Amino acid sequence: MVQADQTIKDCYLAVAAADKAGGNVTDLLSTLQYAGMLLSKANLAFERGDFDSAYNLAVQSKAKLEGFVADANFVKNAAEHSGFMDFMINIVGSSAGTVAIVVGSFAVWFGLKRRYGEMGHAEN
Repeated sequence: MVQADQTIKDCYLAVAAADKAGGNVTDLLSTLQYAGMLLSKANLAFERGDFDSAYNLAVQSKAKLEGFVADANFVKNAAEHSGFMDFMINIVGSSAGTVAIVVGSFAVWFGLKRRYGEMGHAEN
């Protein structure tokens, strides 16, 4: 049961890191809650002296979390990558928009200056 308890703690830390990165941890929390329920039942069975049930429930709890930390790390990495891409799109998009406005404004100004500048010279 000590190993199952430590596994749940490790998984909780992995979910907290994924959540902090902005990942969707709903499914992870559901799995973690179920494993925690199994471990809680194992602790109750142990306190009642039902050691076979306690052992089986602890094993089930630990088995439910097999590969869980890897899944949580995947969610964390995906969230970090998504956040980086959003940041880059905002920076590049804003920069490209600014350049387009400046270049477009300069082109319009140059065209108007040329057109009205020539008309002004023609009247003189």
